[in-house]
Amino acid sequence: MGARGKRSCWGEDVRGEVLEVGPDGAGQISGEDGVRYPFHTREVSRFIIQWGDRVDFIPVDGRATEIMFLASTPQIPRAADYTRSRRAQPDAGSPWGYFLRCMSKFADGEGRAPPREYWWFVFFRVLMIGGLALPGLIVGGSTSDEDTGGLIAFISVAAAALVFLATLIPDLVAKVRRLHDIGVTGFVILLGLIPGGSLVVLIMLVMPSNRYANSYGPVPPPARPDRGDGRWD
Repeated sequence: MGARGKRSCWGEDVRGEVLEVGPDGAGQISGEDGVRYPFHTREVSRFIIQWGDRVDFIPVDGRATEIMFLASTPQIPRAADYTRSRRAQPDAGSPWGYFLRCMSKFADGEGRAPPREYWWFVFFRVLMIGGLALPGLIVGGSTSDEDTGGLIAFISVAAAALVFLATLIPDLVAKVRRLHDIGVTGFVILLGLIPGGSLVVLIMLVMPSNRYANSYGPVPPPARPDRGDGRWD
């Protein structure tokens, strides 16, 4: 990384220090010219960028572009210890909180979703769909009045179908962010359209997080375990 290489002629080089790298990969660089420049880790493909790094870049329209690594902070080496974001704090999320997070990010496929976040979402999704459909089918099939039983079964299945549809897009987006977490493009979910492709996607979804920052963002923060009193925060 010592060689600078050929740079763009769009503007003058500016040196600075990385102030932060958020969980979604968005960050800021404090330039030596006194200006703060936003950037995103997906735009940095040649090295891993973390807060505290000294970098050289070219400002374009107020953003840092063509970022080049100069040096890391001396107190943390860029070798074996350089595996997670230095600003990452333990994730205080709860199982239900992970579900709500995936639902709230239904239109945001940026960033990474660790296994715990995606699979807790899947757990509650399946629980709600099955919890609505199965009891109604059981009650509807066991009643002596066919009309009443049919109505109960229809209402139950219709409610489950609404939940399925309401969570379909969040599920697809959560899959994309889960794939980002292992460094794979979200377009991999299209493999599910071909025979055997769904199994390949499933294997990828259960793989552990990359132990380093990738082009989709920094390493997700580690989980903060249940403290034993029912609280996750």
